[in-house]
Amino acid sequence: MLDFLNMVGVVAFVVFFFGFCVFIHELGHFLAAKWCGLHINAFSIGFKKAWGKKIGGVDYRIGWLPFGGYVDLPQVDSTGSDIKDADGNPLPPGKPLARIITAVAGPLFNIIFGLVLGCVIWVCGVPQGTARMENIVVEHIIDGAPSQRAGLIVGDKIIKLNGEKLNCTWNKFLERFILKAGTATLTVLRDGKEVDITFQPEVNPVNKMLKKEGIASPWFSPLLKPVAYPTLGSNASKAGMKAGDIIVDINGKKVKNLMEAEYELDNLQKKRYDITVLRKGKLIKLKPFESTATERQVRQIGVAYSSILYHPILSSLPEGSTLYKKGLRTGDEIIKLNGKYVTNFEDLENGIKQGKKNKVISLTVMRGGKDYSFNGIKIPAENSSSTEKVDIVYKKWIFINSVTKGKPADIAGMKDGDKIIKFYGKALTGGEDFKQIIQTSTEKGLELTVLRDGKEVNIVVHPQVFNVQDFGFEFVTKRYPSPLTQLKEVVMNSYRSLKAVGTGILYKLGLSDQKTSLGLKNFSGPVGISAMIGKIVSHGSYIQGLAFIVMITFSLGMLNLMPLPVLDGGHIVMACIQIVIGRPLPAKIVDPIMNLCAIMLISFMLYVTVYDFLRLKGDSAPSETITLTVCKE
Repeated sequence: MLDFLNMVGVVAFVVFFFGFCVFIHELGHFLAAKWCGLHINAFSIGFKKAWGKKIGGVDYRIGWLPFGGYVDLPQVDSTGSDIKDADGNPLPPGKPLARIITAVAGPLFNIIFGLVLGCVIWVCGVPQGTARMENIVVEHIIDGAPSQRAGLIVGDKIIKLNGEKLNCTWNKFLERFILKAGTATLTVLRDGKEVDITFQPEVNPVNKMLKKEGIASPWFSPLLKPVAYPTLGSNASKAGMKAGDIIVDINGKKVKNLMEAEYELDNLQKKRYDITVLRKGKLIKLKPFESTATERQVRQIGVAYSSILYHPILSSLPEGSTLYKKGLRTGDEIIKLNGKYVTNFEDLENGIKQGKKNKVISLTVMRGGKDYSFNGIKIPAENSSSTEKVDIVYKKWIFINSVTKGKPADIAGMKDGDKIIKFYGKALTGGEDFKQIIQTSTEKGLELTVLRDGKEVNIVVHPQVFNVQDFGFEFVTKRYPSPLTQLKEVVMNSYRSLKAVGTGILYKLGLSDQKTSLGLKNFSGPVGISAMIGKIVSHGSYIQGLAFIVMITFSLGMLNLMPLPVLDGGHIVMACIQIVIGRPLPAKIVDPIMNLCAIMLISFMLYVTVYDFLRLKGDSAPSETITLTVCKE
């Protein structure tokens, strides 16, 4: 029942606030048109008229579809020709200044709405994920990463990105990295010396989300320190903990990163804690303090895991087959083909096609968390009769990174590298939340089927149940940006995004030597934006959802000010031209331009909407199967 009510709340939030971003825009046009004396045919809340009433010549409507609204303003027409009201009566053309004021009012109301909502964010604060860092320590690099090939090593301290000093969260670092066109330069501190590492960013085959979007990423993970923020008046605060303290020891157990600290706190289950922190370079032992158990209970099985992953694997590889004799097994995950990372299904097709030309391929596969390479796999000629076929298909699983000794998963027989492929005998669909499934398990236990060394193994795990502990501090702090700061951030990110996409288009046309992975497909329309708001609210909080709405309404206002004929900015430009030349532009010039821009805008919206639906569908694995034909030995 609570899940249903939560879902209803999320849907209501998305419909109201996203719809209100559109409605407030149209309300700005409506009020400005009224003030300027322009004729208004209709003003509607929502679409698909359900009710209407004419007052003062304006048809006020309420639509069946509660997504924003619209205002019908015939006198905003830039050509000033053949202007009529809703009854077909001719109207005089709108004065240029009145049209400019009316056009500006829509985006202005979006910005005002964003500033008002931004005040809520300013007062309440919004989680920022990680602490701000003046340097980012590289904890892990994916083998073969572009940055690794350029010289980046584990332990390097990144102090600058493209010449700019760091004082940001990890997410802000990623944001700046992704939106940069061309090569990236990391300035690192190594052995007391500054070293510049320059490389061309590439798509990371491990990061599921960015891989699906085709967006380049750093290919390394940072050392996130367990920076604590005590709650005012809590036991931790009374014990001497201060905001920004870095936890280094919990009950005698050293912790070096955020994950280890969270793990120790979640699994020790002791009421009394002895914690040592690092503060301004000095180790400080806090007074022992007690945690308090909440009424909420959770279940754990003692594993670290990755969310649902989709991987190309070798399917149905029988004993005695050529590839089996070489050492390959059913269920092997293909990581590289011909030495290149497999980041999507096209990589497989292209690699196999190249193999046909070279008559040989090499494969690197993952099995049990380890990589194995196989070279010299012969590809037969087209007319060869001595062939053997094997299917490469996409499979869904949850990858078990590590199993804690003595915990339920270990007792049940689960091992590092196991791949969960079924729950209670049912194959994964792509939408499962492993943590939630653990919480809803029964006394009979959690029935899992894992893939291990190409074989299915059935396991029943009995989760450990305990009360959640309130430690009196958190690892996630909040930031309190002013409304103007929020507006500035949206303006800068919008500029960087458009610049990166524009650079990418020029690169593909051969007009620029700067490469970027961002493209038009990475934009989102109403479908994608609604889905994103829903995810943020359901998996995060309503305040994070409001922060996203602030970004949307600012972006909507700025987008409409672009000088394209079908947008508000285009109407402003047309009115300004009329003021300069003393007459409206001829319809024979304006109409084709308007029609062309309308077609381009509609095509763009359809294009991004298709990708929005593909993203929604992306939670289910691809259904394609590729057949690999090798020489039979």
